[in-house]
Amino acid sequence: MNALAEKEIVRIRAQSEKNTADRRASAARTIGEMLTAGASRTEVAGRLGIATRDVKRAAPVLANPVGTVPAGSGLGDGSDQARV
Repeated sequence: MNALAEKEIVRIRAQSEKNTADRRASAARTIGEMLTAGASRTEVAGRLGIATRDVKRAAPVLANPVGTVPAGSGLGDGSDQARV
């Protein structure tokens, strides 16, 4: 009887860990989407009912990804090079 109970406990713990991981991943996606949409960490925390310290800082969004130059900027077309 104890072996059966222990098997059931192991199964329940595994399911609980899976559910917790799924919910944390979902929460992280939601927080990321809210931050990307422009909400502050404080606003996100308030709306979700969590502590501000639990809202991770969003990675800064670069205006121009590395290696790209805005069109018409005059950069990258040779105009910034000294003429000889």
